[in-house]
Amino acid sequence: GRLASHRDSPRRGCGFLPPTLLGQIPESIRPTEFLEGHLRPASDAALVAAKLSLPEDLAQKATKQAKRLNDLRTTLGPYAKKRRDSSFARYPVTRVVRGCLR
Repeated sequence: GRLASHRDSPRRGCGFLPPTLLGQIPESIRPTEFLEGHLRPASDAALVAAKLSLPEDLAQKATKQAKRLNDLRTTLGPYAKKRRDSSFARYPVTRVVRGCLR
């Protein structure tokens, strides 16, 4: 579908879904979609990059990024499994609500 084609697109930019596509993903599976569709591939690629024969400064950066992404996966993975009923994304405060808060 549209989501898979966006994920596989070489022009996907930073890897995150634009808001128009994000709204098409049911809220209950958004954390899993983010972890499996975006974070896991980035983490796997960073691990491969960290194992390459690179100049010292670049190797250090790759190792640091691989650790950061793996730590993020380790932290968010169990949280996403526990909270399958809802997303951990915050809802924006709408204009109507902001008007009522004044």
